[in-house]
Amino acid sequence: ISRKKAVPIFVVVSFHLCQPAIWLLSKGVLDDLDFWGGTVLIVAGAAFEAVFLAWVVGIDRIWHEMHQGSLIRVPHIFKFVMKYITPTILI
Repeated sequence: ISRKKAVPIFVVVSFHLCQPAIWLLSKGVLDDLDFWGGTVLIVAGAAFEAVFLAWVVGIDRIWHEMHQGSLIRVPHIFKFVMKYITPTILI
């Protein structure tokens, strides 16, 4: 899809999706959106990303990408932390 087609589609969809938050502002909808988006979904997304990268993509592949062209090497203990500790705490 070209940029000239994508921008109007994005504007129309965004406009319509924002209407409930605007019209129901006095009912506390914005507070609910803030709670779910800022508290629950951030942690759920981070847990999904941690599991996906460490277990599905593979920790060795991610480790190689992290050090590609870097001047500072991350200590090896973080392989264990990224694969086991981080997903456990987030979940």
